[in-house]
Amino acid sequence: MRTYEVTLVPGDGSGPELVDAARSVLDHAARLSGFKIDWDVHQAGQRALAESESLLPDATLNSIRTNGAALKGPTTTPIGTGHRSVNITIRQELDLYACLRPVRSLPIASTQEEPERPHVDLVVVRENTEDVYAGLEYPKGSPGARAVVQALGALGRPLPADTAVSLKPFTPHGCERVVEFAFNHAARHGRKLVESVCDARRYPATEGMFARVASKVAARHPSIASRTVPVPALCADLVRAPGRHDVLVLPNLYGDIISDVTAALVGSLGVAPGANIGAHHAVFEATHGSAPEFAGSGRLNPTALIFSGCMLLDHLGEHETAARIRAAVEDVVAAGEVLTFDLLAPQRSADAATTVEFTRAVTDRLGPVARP
Repeated sequence: MRTYEVTLVPGDGSGPELVDAARSVLDHAARLSGFKIDWDVHQAGQRALAESESLLPDATLNSIRTNGAALKGPTTTPIGTGHRSVNITIRQELDLYACLRPVRSLPIASTQEEPERPHVDLVVVRENTEDVYAGLEYPKGSPGARAVVQALGALGRPLPADTAVSLKPFTPHGCERVVEFAFNHAARHGRKLVESVCDARRYPATEGMFARVASKVAARHPSIASRTVPVPALCADLVRAPGRHDVLVLPNLYGDIISDVTAALVGSLGVAPGANIGAHHAVFEATHGSAPEFAGSGRLNPTALIFSGCMLLDHLGEHETAARIRAAVEDVVAAGEVLTFDLLAPQRSADAATTVEFTRAVTDRLGPVARP
């Protein structure tokens, strides 16, 4: 039997129950297809901090390095404590430079209260290691902030001594590899248009670099249409006509925001999967956060993590199984009988299925595992 070693990070808040749901679907589908996933479970986030005094223990990072792939639940970084984000740290430590977030409409039946949504089928590719999420942030009075304030003062741009600073680094290498990733993804999946999204006029040195590098990369891919789009224009057009877009490649901050916006276009963050990919490692996780207020409620939609698991299966080469799971989820949603609250009109919230009920409907749709 084919066996894959994969790191599993349950996460915080609602993460563990959503990870359990995704894991049960993946394990069921794997048994149907004749392979097995050996899950190497490690902690990150607040639970890890309580157990090991580290938000991201070395054992967790080393497991991902060894296995090469991980399925991760959402984690919580305590605000205002000086701790670095778990997600940012993982991406930087493993050089997971491309965040891949497919956004595709589910077959949700429209009602009089909920008019039909526009059809969306696009991919957001987000640069993952630079921009303001690079982690170069310094609180007021820190050596880093004082150094930046002093340097700017020497350049004739004085700032108050109590200034907090966050730097926005861009490099030609960082821009080039993520745009190349977007074009390669488009070529592999038959997509026709790659749009590089930035604000080159407002930030000519950083985002202007992104635009110039994107044009250079586009010239290497003449079979795929391309253009540079100002981020304000993209936002307006996503409201008016999201179906006109195909592959969007963006700097880190814009990519984070736009992927959340496009997830809302197809129903909720509960259906938006994601992957963080580098040359040697990949971490698969939902777009949404840990939602601690819903922890233990059994109400949340596991689709985002299930679909992230499908991306993991594609990464492992198990494309047929990934396609079967996606089809099973779509069939359950199209039937409209077992839906979590985020996929229902507010007046139907009493009819909402639990996380477990939705998960069971998906595994039932996949079919029973034959007894040996």
